Amino acid sequence: MSLAKYLFKWYSDNMNGLAIGALVSACGIPANTLRTWERRYGFPSPRRGDGGHRLYDTSDIERLRLIADALARGLRAGQVVPASPDELRGLIGSPTRESDPADWLEIVARLDGPGFDRALRLALAEQGLADFVSGAIAPFLRELGAAWADGRIDVHQEHFASHRVRACLEGVWRPLAGGPGRPVVLATLPGEQHDLGLQMVAAVLVTEGVPLVFLGADLPLSSIRKSVEETRPRALVLSATEHTGERASGQLAALLPTLPPGTEVLFGGRGAQPLEGVRLLGGLQELRRWARAPAQGVSTPS
Repeated sequence: MSLAKYLFKWYSDNMNGLAIGALVSACGIPANTLRTWERRYGFPSPRRGDGGHRLYDTSDIERLRLIADALARGLRAGQVVPASPDELRGLIGSPTRESDPADWLEIVARLDGPGFDRALRLALAEQGLADFVSGAIAPFLRELGAAWADGRIDVHQEHFASHRVRACLEGVWRPLAGGPGRPVVLATLPGEQHDLGLQMVAAVLVTEGVPLVFLGADLPLSSIRKSVEETRPRALVLSATEHTGERASGQLAALLPTLPPGTEVLFGGRGAQPLEGVRLLGGLQELRRWARAPAQGVSTPS
């Protein structure tokens, strides 16, 4: 079975709810703790799937992240687990300095992994995923790149931060990537090793309920074409950095005629250039508007 078919099948099998492992990945709370809370406080309250396994609603994730935030601030489980999301926000109170992206460079400069992970989690719990990506991660990454360019941080610190952000985003969006409807395929073109922008796209799309097939970085053109043929996606989303933009445009021009007729292609990132037959994404807000629009059909290849 090809990678695209395997991923599409996995997402289809998990579209009706989250298994406990996926929920743990999304909220960072151990499975044993979740089961204890279920017995003691009645939350989370899973339903049973066809095979008798616990399946959790995706709506539980935000509440569990707020609970984790409250516990990290010293509140007791008995206070916070039974509380509603609005009550939890009231208990948590105002944002902490640690959750402010303006202060993250200081944490990165110290190579404080646990501290940076905590800062990301706090900002995510306070802002929600969509605002976290556009209002915190995007400006932080711009500042991170500027700090590296002007010598305020070294390349090892930039890599350290990028890796942590990527892990945070993927841990959030991947458990939510299934669902009904045709998926969106995400990839980068040959030679493009950076997929952090693609991770941000994935996080935004899942907030709009769009199922995903994430293929990652540096895909051969033939593999991208096969994934589109096999999954019949709503769209193919590709990204390019400023380092590969010109080459990527040529590769994309070669790829387009080989795709099934009617395939919608979205191209984004700092290196993305206008190309006939391709929708150039101007930013994450434009991506959200596209995701909310009715999906277009894809015709069968001749």
